[in-house]
Amino acid sequence: MQELPTRDQFAEQMGSTFTVRFGPETQVEMKLIEVTEPKHSGQREAFSLLFQAPPGTPVWQNLFPVEHPKLGAMDLFLVPVGGDERGIDFEAVFNRIVQPRPDQS
Repeated sequence: MQELPTRDQFAEQMGSTFTVRFGPETQVEMKLIEVTEPKHSGQREAFSLLFQAPPGTPVWQNLFPVEHPKLGAMDLFLVPVGGDERGIDFEAVFNRIVQPRPDQS
Protein backbone atom coordinates (compact mmCIF):
# COMPACT_ATOMS: atom_id res chain seq x y z
CA MET A 1 0.00 0.00 0.00
CA GLN A 2 1.22 3.47 -0.91
CA GLU A 3 2.31 5.71 1.97
CA LEU A 4 0.59 9.08 1.64
CA PRO A 5 2.15 12.33 2.82
CA THR A 6 1.25 13.51 6.32
CA ARG A 7 -1.04 16.42 7.06
CA ASP A 8 2.01 18.58 7.87
CA GLN A 9 3.71 17.63 4.59
CA PHE A 10 0.60 18.73 2.70
CA ALA A 11 0.42 21.95 4.75
CA GLU A 12 3.99 22.79 3.71
CA GLN A 13 2.79 22.73 0.08
CA MET A 14 -0.11 25.14 0.60
CA GLY A 15 -0.56 27.28 -2.51
CA SER A 16 1.39 24.92 -4.75
CA THR A 17 0.12 23.12 -7.83
CA PHE A 18 -0.82 19.44 -8.08
CA THR A 19 -1.39 17.68 -11.41
CA VAL A 20 -4.53 15.52 -11.42
CA ARG A 21 -5.15 13.00 -14.20
CA PHE A 22 -8.81 12.66 -15.18
CA GLY A 23 -7.92 10.18 -17.93
CA PRO A 24 -5.15 9.26 -20.34
CA GLU A 25 -5.67 12.46 -22.35
CA THR A 26 -6.86 14.84 -19.63
CA GLN A 27 -4.82 16.34 -16.83
CA VAL A 28 -5.70 19.38 -14.73
CA GLU A 29 -3.51 21.63 -12.61
CA MET A 30 -5.12 22.19 -9.18
CA LYS A 31 -3.93 24.56 -6.48
CA LEU A 32 -3.95 23.44 -2.85
CA ILE A 33 -5.91 26.22 -1.12
CA GLU A 34 -6.71 24.75 2.32
CA VAL A 35 -5.44 22.15 4.77
CA THR A 36 -7.67 21.79 7.82
CA GLU A 37 -6.38 21.42 11.34
CA PRO A 38 -6.22 17.78 12.40
CA LYS A 39 -8.84 16.33 14.68
CA HIS A 40 -7.64 13.55 16.96
CA SER A 41 -9.74 10.84 18.54
CA GLY A 42 -7.77 8.10 20.23
CA GLN A 43 -5.41 6.76 17.60
CA ARG A 44 -7.33 8.38 14.72
CA GLU A 45 -6.44 11.59 12.93
CA ALA A 46 -8.81 13.33 10.51
CA PHE A 47 -8.14 16.30 8.21
CA SER A 48 -9.05 17.46 4.73
CA LEU A 49 -7.49 19.18 1.75
CA LEU A 50 -9.23 21.63 -0.55
CA PHE A 51 -8.00 22.07 -4.11
CA GLN A 52 -9.12 24.66 -6.64
CA ALA A 53 -9.32 23.57 -10.28
CA PRO A 54 -9.84 25.90 -13.23
CA PRO A 55 -13.31 26.53 -14.65
CA GLY A 56 -14.34 23.82 -17.10
CA THR A 57 -12.72 21.01 -15.11
CA PRO A 58 -14.75 17.77 -15.25
CA VAL A 59 -17.02 17.58 -12.21
CA TRP A 60 -17.09 14.05 -10.86
CA GLN A 61 -15.74 12.24 -7.84
CA ASN A 62 -13.25 9.45 -8.22
CA LEU A 63 -9.90 8.07 -7.14
CA PHE A 64 -7.48 10.10 -9.28
CA PRO A 65 -3.73 9.82 -9.88
CA VAL A 66 -2.15 12.99 -8.49
CA GLU A 67 1.42 14.23 -8.88
CA HIS A 68 3.35 16.91 -7.04
CA PRO A 69 6.98 17.95 -7.63
CA LYS A 70 7.96 17.56 -3.94
CA LEU A 71 5.43 15.02 -2.60
CA GLY A 72 5.58 12.66 -5.59
CA ALA A 73 2.81 10.51 -7.06
CA MET A 74 -0.23 9.34 -5.11
CA ASP A 75 -3.87 8.44 -5.59
CA LEU A 76 -6.46 10.69 -3.91
CA PHE A 77 -10.23 10.36 -3.76
CA LEU A 78 -11.42 13.81 -4.82
CA VAL A 79 -15.00 15.06 -4.50
CA PRO A 80 -16.28 18.29 -6.09
CA VAL A 81 -17.70 20.40 -3.25
CA GLY A 82 -18.37 23.78 -4.83
CA GLY A 83 -17.02 26.49 -7.00
CA ASP A 84 -17.50 29.91 -8.50
CA GLU A 85 -16.17 31.97 -11.38
CA ARG A 86 -12.59 31.27 -10.20
CA GLY A 87 -12.95 27.52 -10.56
CA ILE A 88 -14.18 24.28 -9.03
CA ASP A 89 -13.26 23.15 -5.52
CA PHE A 90 -12.39 19.52 -4.84
CA GLU A 91 -11.97 18.00 -1.38
CA ALA A 92 -9.89 15.04 -0.20
CA VAL A 93 -10.73 13.73 3.29
CA PHE A 94 -8.24 11.73 5.35
CA ASN A 95 -9.03 9.47 8.30
CA ARG A 96 -5.99 7.55 9.40
CA ILE A 97 -4.67 5.60 12.31
CA VAL A 98 -1.62 7.19 13.84
CA GLN A 99 0.87 5.94 16.37
CA PRO A 100 0.58 7.56 19.79
CA ARG A 101 2.86 10.56 20.15
CA PRO A 102 5.77 10.06 22.62
CA ASP A 103 4.30 12.73 24.94
CA GLN A 104 1.11 10.65 25.27
CA SER A 105 2.67 7.42 26.56
